[in-house]
Amino acid sequence: MADTIYLKRGQNLDITAEFIDEDGVPIVLDGTYTATSAMRLKGTCESMLLTCTIVAGKVEIVQSTDDLISGVYDIDIIVTNNAGRDISDVFYLNLGKTITPL
Repeated sequence: MADTIYLKRGQNLDITAEFIDEDGVPIVLDGTYTATSAMRLKGTCESMLLTCTIVAGKVEIVQSTDDLISGVYDIDIIVTNNAGRDISDVFYLNLGKTITPL
């Protein structure tokens, strides 16, 4: 079962992702890698690109949720270098409503 991150609208989505090989050994993402990520509200086709940075061999994403609507979002991350591409499993953001306006 895929992992789910639970936040309320207005909290930042803050992800640090580590990729591992078939043997469970961490893949150190160096300067030869690029990372991309996107998310989309479940039941829709339009995706939103997330800004990724590679820090200390891992992918970091920080995304404000202020302008998002509440709901469940599908997310994945892709890292690529000249040797190929690795894609994370899909995971979810369950974004709850706030009562107090932002």
